[in-house]
Amino acid sequence: MSSTGRNLHLPRVLENVGEAWRGAVLTIGNFDGVHLGHRAILARARETAKRLNTQVVAMTFEPHPIAILAPDRAPPTLTPLEKKLELLQWSFEQGGLYGADAVFVIPIDRNFLDITAEEFVREILIQQFAPKAIVEGPTFNFGRDRAGSNETLRQFAKEGGYEVDIVEAKQIKTADGKQLTVSSSTIRSLLAAGNVADAGRCLGRHYQLSGPVIRGAGVGRLLDYPTINLDVTAQQIPAEGVYVGFAMGGRVISRAAISIGRRETFGQHKLVVEAFLLDVQQDLYDKVVQLDFRKRIRDQKRFDHASELKEQIAKDVQQVRESTMDMYTNPAVPGLAPTSRYEFAARFLHNPLYKTKHMIVTHARPDGDALGSTVGLYRVLTELGRDVKIVLYEDVPPRYAFVVEGVPYSRWGKDINVADVEADRQIVIVDTSSWQQLEPVAPFLKGHPHKFVIDHHKTRDRVSDIELIDENAPAAALIVWKICKAAGWPVSKEAAEALFVGLATDTGWFRFSNTNAEALAAAAEMTELGVNPAELYQRIYLSDPAARVRLLARVLGEFKLFADDRVALQTLSRKTLAECGATDAMTEEIVNEPMRIATVNVSVFCSEAADNGPVRVNLRSKHGVDVAALARQFGGGGHERAAGARIPGTLDEVAKKVVDAVIAELKD
Repeated sequence: MSSTGRNLHLPRVLENVGEAWRGAVLTIGNFDGVHLGHRAILARARETAKRLNTQVVAMTFEPHPIAILAPDRAPPTLTPLEKKLELLQWSFEQGGLYGADAVFVIPIDRNFLDITAEEFVREILIQQFAPKAIVEGPTFNFGRDRAGSNETLRQFAKEGGYEVDIVEAKQIKTADGKQLTVSSSTIRSLLAAGNVADAGRCLGRHYQLSGPVIRGAGVGRLLDYPTINLDVTAQQIPAEGVYVGFAMGGRVISRAAISIGRRETFGQHKLVVEAFLLDVQQDLYDKVVQLDFRKRIRDQKRFDHASELKEQIAKDVQQVRESTMDMYTNPAVPGLAPTSRYEFAARFLHNPLYKTKHMIVTHARPDGDALGSTVGLYRVLTELGRDVKIVLYEDVPPRYAFVVEGVPYSRWGKDINVADVEADRQIVIVDTSSWQQLEPVAPFLKGHPHKFVIDHHKTRDRVSDIELIDENAPAAALIVWKICKAAGWPVSKEAAEALFVGLATDTGWFRFSNTNAEALAAAAEMTELGVNPAELYQRIYLSDPAARVRLLARVLGEFKLFADDRVALQTLSRKTLAECGATDAMTEEIVNEPMRIATVNVSVFCSEAADNGPVRVNLRSKHGVDVAALARQFGGGGHERAAGARIPGTLDEVAKKVVDAVIAELKD
């Protein structure tokens, strides 16, 4: 019974708050859209919780109170409940993760809406939650007839033993330079006008519609532009028109030309949300797909003939293609700023809403970056309490044995097989997104639904729908480091040492052209954590076995120069390898040796495979030659200055073919 003598019949969820969530910092609201204003409240709540040594609890309501009081006037939702819960718990701000530790969803009915403001504060906030602080926005109202306000919270603060902190409304600058106060109603108005760009500015992310793919009339297929039709009736639909966007769902991610309209050309008047996917053709019926809106490109209009509509669609698709060229470099999270991409990766790797078990794999013949980024990520995630496995499919090169010292790993096909990998284990693929480099685990990976790629190579396959690829990063290890920094995760000396190995080796100990200010700054921070660069250099480069030096002498003694000494070729047969008593792991970086010659623009290193398979080709360049483009000609890839491929044929045949291609490129 309440202090007023009434039986309140509180929702059951409020009877089960439990001691774990009492004494938290509390924030309350509808939070529709979880926009920048909401995120500012969550950020302040997180700061307050840190100061008070407690947690953050958010309380939200379902459905919107107006849906009960005046259904005809109820606003369509900006964010479905499931998405809202995710955003409330994982909301991002510059430099770190902010969000609620728990979210209580209060089911709304007329009984609940009859609770007075005083009863709400005393019987729910104080009695059930006993908060240490309450953080709200400037327009918070609650209780019967919305009679309660922030002033009401202050009136009961002493009695309830809590602080009250009011966060100012958030302002954004629109595309045309105007100032706009962020609110859910403002975002709805912008969407109703088709202004998805400014709506996205208010949200802090692009506006999204999400729903199951349903059967349409098949009009798009008749015009050779088959579309997916979405059921999104419960959400705020932007104004009729054609939009640039992305579609994600059903293991598919694609650029999309999104149309919202009534198909007047064909005499149909029902509002339809449909999208033509530029990059994939796949049956998505009954699958949930998310449409991500970038910008509006035109109004809807009626055409007299289907041929005119088809011609216009072709123009729309081309405009989408041109508009998204730069956006598509990181398709997993289209439109996210570089910092946000790293925050997204952190959330994906360490989010209780996602998988708690990981398996990290990297490319064949793992180098310093592959092993350093893999081991560094392993150490960080295990320290966060995650269940992590490392799987390799070749021996660790002797010079990097110390990197994996004390770290358990399995060999694919020897210690672990398909049957040993749990279906719900997330696969993290590090330092590659090439199917060729992922053999022999590639067939298994293609069928596994939970994959995440961390890579920095320019040339790549679509190994996963979810990926963080940063071509500006000189090493995958730097990407892992930046993920840790974005999330505020602790990095031990051992983890930093592994990441330093990856960063230093992929930059040639900070000599190569890919070395940038970020790399040097990260190296400095790792050194402050206890990493000893001189000691690592000695262990990697001054501890070679005699067999490797004999191998280096043989290969360099037989190298050839072409095209006025601008192209260097080195070849290595299995016979020579055996005669030197060397292993494949000892061939690393031999390709770099001819680059010492002033005239050499491109170095080519071809080596026979142990299983009589394709010849391994490594390429290095300087003076503006893009060897990644050369490697692509042979099904390979890599960076502009360092790339590779595996090419069928004899050693001599492949060497000639590659050298001819290099010379042709130099002539062009």
